[in-house]
Amino acid sequence: MLHNFDVQDFLLNYWQKKPMLISKAFSDPYWLEPSELAGLACEEDVESRIIMQSDQKWQVECGPFEESRFPTLPKRDWTLLVQGLDQWSPEVAEILRSFDFLPSWRLDDIMASYAPVGGTVSQHYDFFDVFLIQGEGSRKWQVGQVCSADSELVPDTSVRILTEFEPKLEVTLEPGDILYIPAKHAHLGVSVENSMTYSVGFRAPSIRDIVDGVA
Repeated sequence: MLHNFDVQDFLLNYWQKKPMLISKAFSDPYWLEPSELAGLACEEDVESRIIMQSDQKWQVECGPFEESRFPTLPKRDWTLLVQGLDQWSPEVAEILRSFDFLPSWRLDDIMASYAPVGGTVSQHYDFFDVFLIQGEGSRKWQVGQVCSADSELVPDTSVRILTEFEPKLEVTLEPGDILYIPAKHAHLGVSVENSMTYSVGFRAPSIRDIVDGVA
């Protein structure tokens, strides 16, 4: 169960409406070591990426990676992302039990991101609701405007980056904290120190998506 969290208040006032910070929701959020995440990124069946920024240029590498790749990474300004972590780690899959108050059919997956100082994927938005759970370290987050398919993206980049970002909320997540971000809200996370963040995503399908699925 989540600590410091009122389910009814959340569903009534925050769910798919506005961001919410849940402080110290987990007392022991150290489910994976960074080395374990890197090990998973070397597996053939695991979806993983490394995103790096240098001199305002972005580079994306897709896994699986060789173990020799990680010692060659710079000391800062990169992020390792591993998708579908609940399929590969029973400890991480247990996190989902804390979100039983939401329909299971909405669940997308759990993604983990490890980043040293300065690691980020820049300002962007998602088409799903997400709970950002801070594992080790700390990460600063800003949440901005509500976006749409018409929101302009930076051209000629390998990462989806919004050209405009208007931060309205800024928080720094410490171990065990959660930041809930509704679908289509712009957000930006930057690692303050070596940090691990777990993202629990929930789909927000349109009426057309639901009808298409039934059909």
